[in-house]
Amino acid sequence: MISGGIRKMNNIINMDILLNDFNLYKDTFSKSLVTDIKDNVKVFSKEIDQLMKEHLELTLNNEYLSKISENFSRYQYVNVSKLFPAPLIEYIKNEVTSIVSKEKSRLDIKIEQTSNSPRKMSTVNYDSFIKLGQYVPALYSSIILRALLSAISRTAVIDCQYKNERITATHQQIAGDTHGWHWGDHAYALIFIIKAPSIDAGGMLQCIPHTTWDKESPNVNNYISQHPINTYYHSTGDVYFFKTDTNLHRTYPLERDSDRIILNLTLSNLDDLVKNLSHETQDRIYAQA
Repeated sequence: MISGGIRKMNNIINMDILLNDFNLYKDTFSKSLVTDIKDNVKVFSKEIDQLMKEHLELTLNNEYLSKISENFSRYQYVNVSKLFPAPLIEYIKNEVTSIVSKEKSRLDIKIEQTSNSPRKMSTVNYDSFIKLGQYVPALYSSIILRALLSAISRTAVIDCQYKNERITATHQQIAGDTHGWHWGDHAYALIFIIKAPSIDAGGMLQCIPHTTWDKESPNVNNYISQHPINTYYHSTGDVYFFKTDTNLHRTYPLERDSDRIILNLTLSNLDDLVKNLSHETQDRIYAQA
């Protein structure tokens, strides 16, 4: 089962077993399904599940799953690009690009709860994706995706318990743009790189894993000065999964005008259900009309 390890079948992943393992948590999961997805979007969920299942049965084996699960535990980050079929990535890229172009709102603020780190970027909120999206809301509710992420993290991955954080996007494009040092309110994020700058333009992900967020005394500079910083470059079409509530992270500031567009799917674990979480930082970032 997910919480106890990964079953092995001659090194071949059987998606039905992953789904059965995940269904051990079905009662909890079903309480937190996305409830405001339009009926006409549900057909896309079936298409996505089929694409994902066929792709994973061809590309995923126990050795690789064990490796990325161990890396996720150690670094609280893993690149999962190879686990997503190319047609699905194209659907997501096209839809997000269209929605961002119509709905983005410019932001230039500092967040007190993360030591006044800056947010210089444009953002798109959850309501925009529910209003205009098809593949993105369907992907968020994909049972195959949840089973995969639960196997990687070795715990049940469920809906973000704060609806407005579930699906968001950011667009950085001006020199100096950054999503400054911060933690997430909820356990996980699955990030799709819709458009990436070249590495010499900046925009890399930087992480300090296994850290703790005290909103009243965040001490971001202490963490930066006392811990190694892991830096990751991602190309257009890449996908990564990381633990955000205990992983201090930022995007390296753009060094020249260039586009970095990402889709952020925020997800919870069972621990989030019993935490007294607040969302004042996210409300400031994604509260545009």
